[in-house]
This record gives sequence, C-alpha cells and structure tokens, in this order.
Amino acid sequence: MYTNAGINKVMLAGKISKEPRLHNYNQERWLYFSVVTKEVIHSAKGDTDHEETHQIRVEETNPSLKRFDLKMDDLVFVQGKLHTKAFVDAENIKRYKTEIVASNFEILSAAN
Repeated sequence: MYTNAGINKVMLAGKISKEPRLHNYNQERWLYFSVVTKEVIHSAKGDTDHEETHQIRVEETNPSLKRFDLKMDDLVFVQGKLHTKAFVDAENIKRYKTEIVASNFEILSAAN
C-alpha cells in the first residue's frame, strides 16, 4: 500500500552570521539565527564561489540549547526539517518564508 509520506530532513554545516536572538512564535519562545554555507560551483567558465544563508529556528526547550552558548561566527552542524510559513507584508502581498526548524545541533568550532 502506497502512502503519500515523504522525507523532510535537513543537515547542514556553516557559520552563524548574526547573533542568535529569542522571539515569541505561536505562544512559544524560539531562538533564531542565520547560518551561511559556502560551496564552489565548477563549470566550463571556471569556478564560482556560492554562499547561501539559511534561517534557523530552535525551540527554547530544545536540550541542545542547554549544552551550548551559540554566538556569531560559531561553526555549527544543524539537523532539522524545512518549514514554510505564509504572511502578508505591509503592501498586502502574500509572501512565504522558508526556515529550518532545528531538532539537534552541535558546535563544530567556537568563535574566538
């Protein structure tokens, strides 16, 4: 029997690009931060450096938060899932934001 189940899993490693901050979302407190990943794209025209910024959200009660004090420039490994939410901006245009809801993370190298 086929079910329409899928896999929604994200794993990435990169540097925290902004100081993490706590916010309220749906009556819960979440830690938000951005992680930048870098890669080199090879093509016939040569190599191109590419950076991608990922928005990360971690529930304040996540056990990983009790073990680490996250700071800008920390190199982190994040595991979680993609979550897209819709909102209407100030010009009454429907927009979408995709973020990673982290279930686990580790500091690979702390910032100096």
